[in-house]
Amino acid sequence: MLALACMAIVVAIRMIPASLPAAVGLADKIIDREVRVRVAPQIVRQVPAEQARRAVDEATREWIERNPNEVAAARAKLSAQIKSELSFTGEDGRTYPYLSDYDSYVWLRNARNYLRHGTTCDAIVGGECRDNYGNAPVGSRMIYNRSLHIAAIVALDRFIGLFKADFPLAATAFLVPIIVGALGVLPAFFIGRRLGGNVGAVVAALTISLDKVYLLRSAGSDNDVWNVVMPLYIAWAIVASLNERSVRRAALLAFVAALLTGLYAAIWRGWLFTYVVVVCAALGCSILAVVRRARRGDFRRVWTAPEVRSAFTAFAVYCLVSGVFTWTTDTSLFYAPFRMFNTSLQEGGAASRGLWPVAFTGVSELGKPLAMDVAQFMGGLFFFFLGWLGLLSLILPETRLKTRHIALSAWILALFAVRYYLFAAAELPRSLFFFLFAAPFAAELLIRAEKKEPPPADEAAVVLVVLWFFTSLEQVYGGIRFLILFAPPFALAFGAFTGRIQGMIEKFLERPLRRHAALAAAVSWAVALSLVLYPLQRGYTTMRDYYPAMNDAWWDSLVKIKNESTPDAIVNSWWDYGYWAKYAAERRVTSDGGSLTTHVPHWLAKAFVAPSDTESRGILRMLDCGSDATPLPEGRYGAMGKLNAVGFGDYRAYGFLTDLFKLDRTTAMHYLTERGFSAERQASLLAATHCRPPPAFFVVSKEMIAKGEWWMGLGSWDVRRAYLAKRTRQLPEAQAVEDLVRLGYRAAESKALYDIVGRLKTEADIEEFIAPAQRLIPTDWIPCREVENGMSCQISITNIEGVSRFEFVYDPAAPKNGRLREPGREAAPAALLVAGGQALDESLDSRSPFPTIGVLLDVAGRRILVGSPLLIRSTLVRLFYLNGRYSRIFQPFERKRTLLDDEVATFKIDWGE
Repeated sequence: MLALACMAIVVAIRMIPASLPAAVGLADKIIDREVRVRVAPQIVRQVPAEQARRAVDEATREWIERNPNEVAAARAKLSAQIKSELSFTGEDGRTYPYLSDYDSYVWLRNARNYLRHGTTCDAIVGGECRDNYGNAPVGSRMIYNRSLHIAAIVALDRFIGLFKADFPLAATAFLVPIIVGALGVLPAFFIGRRLGGNVGAVVAALTISLDKVYLLRSAGSDNDVWNVVMPLYIAWAIVASLNERSVRRAALLAFVAALLTGLYAAIWRGWLFTYVVVVCAALGCSILAVVRRARRGDFRRVWTAPEVRSAFTAFAVYCLVSGVFTWTTDTSLFYAPFRMFNTSLQEGGAASRGLWPVAFTGVSELGKPLAMDVAQFMGGLFFFFLGWLGLLSLILPETRLKTRHIALSAWILALFAVRYYLFAAAELPRSLFFFLFAAPFAAELLIRAEKKEPPPADEAAVVLVVLWFFTSLEQVYGGIRFLILFAPPFALAFGAFTGRIQGMIEKFLERPLRRHAALAAAVSWAVALSLVLYPLQRGYTTMRDYYPAMNDAWWDSLVKIKNESTPDAIVNSWWDYGYWAKYAAERRVTSDGGSLTTHVPHWLAKAFVAPSDTESRGILRMLDCGSDATPLPEGRYGAMGKLNAVGFGDYRAYGFLTDLFKLDRTTAMHYLTERGFSAERQASLLAATHCRPPPAFFVVSKEMIAKGEWWMGLGSWDVRRAYLAKRTRQLPEAQAVEDLVRLGYRAAESKALYDIVGRLKTEADIEEFIAPAQRLIPTDWIPCREVENGMSCQISITNIEGVSRFEFVYDPAAPKNGRLREPGREAAPAALLVAGGQALDESLDSRSPFPTIGVLLDVAGRRILVGSPLLIRSTLVRLFYLNGRYSRIFQPFERKRTLLDDEVATFKIDWGE
């Protein structure tokens, strides 16, 4: 009954986003913003600048309090509009929220493929399942074509279809993580019960199921829900197996664990992490059983002990059968080690390794957290500390602590304080991490076994959780997304702590309430269960405030592309939105989440930041003709792959292409002829750079500009500079100069370049040399006002050093002479773009004392946009903020905006020749 109650709570909380209660809070933010805009002008004129913000805050609060009826009416209206923008109407006439995140739509499209065609594949070529819509136009191999997640969506859709044929597939997909998440309560509950009784079971089940990161990563229909639920079921089965004394039953349960591992391998390529934890736990339990049974000098009877035989049986069966059930995956146990070895050889010999930017650095979920960040993600330092205490409680006896137990506790708590408080920012080597944290636990378990002391209540569960805790915690420092791996062992340890607390309180109250045992139990339960109130409240708040990233602006824009383009059209947008375009527009895309390992994100980012439409079109044409899917096999179809195949290294090929794609086809042919390309090679290369591409669209959004600091480094990256910084710098001077001369530099230039790169000492210096950081990201237009001698635009720039205030002044009759002013100096910005007449005028000043500031001046609109020079000059900014006003290449196709200030602009590309 307790387990079912926990499942009901989890379902209720996970269902909250279906009614979009977040719309109310979002409406309040819009009201607050509009009131600020209303009251701010008068206050700014009357109050000193340093007091203006506080005064505006106070005036906004007072206005809202004085006008409750008007605010309530506006809130109701805005909430309804926001809900409408975040929802779609199904064929049954009912409204449903869009699926929330980006990756949900890859699974949704695969499920739709299966329901339409009986296969998730777009095509099967040579026995290989192909995704024809990714990495357009070359496609890619589909990795998760047999995922259990897809099967669950399809099965649930067919089941619901028996009762309601017009129920939307997206709504079905939304229900899958809810059902799977609820089923995940069962293993969490019963493992927690082994460690902390019924109280520990409730706390562990709810803490895992309502973990904030877990909820956020599975609120749509991504497959991350399985990354918690499947390891829990595998752990439940293996713990039961290791606790059996019957060899037959141990083997059967280990078989079940292996079967579940095989299913998990079809869901996520990272299943090996769980496999390694389980294998190490089974092996550890086997060793402890041997140590406990061993007598001095006599090991003959050890193997006859039931616990030893069953433990080793569980270990052997799990290892062997897991290999069988993962045979069809590309991470199969039987050849994963060889594949990894081959990969390492290829990486060691790859000339291009390290010269290209790593697109994953722009993925926020792979950002590396600090130690204190981990504590905050798990509920704060207090709850994180309780989890550590729970881990200690797993191996410490309830009574009569010995000296070694006190020493162990002091050591672990001291390490906790040092790691998570004093040196929170320090990174520990992996081996040192395990030695400092995990080794003391292993030593205590071995000592206890060797001394024949009573084992923990459930030694198998204890060994598994301790291993799981430290291995997953170490993984977390590789990226925030891996916090989802840490949630189960942390919650189980936290549950063990609450179980220990409940037992201590009940024992403490035993004498005072001798005649009221039920009251003592109730009090102890109430105190212990109070610790789960915060995870409950945190999970509820997370779901209450959650809303989809997809909205009407994106959906309507993509559907219009679908309705008004031919089936061979290509959508060029940032990789975040690739899965959306593949599902909603049903068109091929240049980039999606599967492109992150390729060169495509770099070229696409370069097209966004290119200073001219011609250069942007040249890059997009190169991608839409042959892509650059290197290092995937499809990379051979792209221009870079073709140049590499005829002996061009990445340095020369990159410089070659950056010249070539800016040219028209006729000029490009002359360029190739002058460099000795045969007619056959010319035709092959031009087919990948200057073909006649299919119809194509360029989609940009305000969100992408806001995230500019994350991805602009990809666009400003230069492979040639990377070569100088990472290869040339490492060579002796004579070899470096010789190598640079081979690449086309004169001897004097080579010596000067070597001196420059030789001064790069730190990783930060190298990154700045290759791709200078662009931290000034434009947000909104800044209005200008008339002053005595022309127009004045007040600028405030907030950075790590505080707030800097500037003034941009210009004469409407000569706007190209605009100047930036601050106390003590006045000069032109590093880049000034003037949108006034028939053409967009640009002026650059490399010696400007404002080298990080660029200004886009809209003369007719009496406004300016301020940002880094690279972004201000970019195709992205010109198209988005000027709506293609000065472009003959990118023709406005659609523009949509939402109340939440998300704006999507779509342009059709004119390929010209």
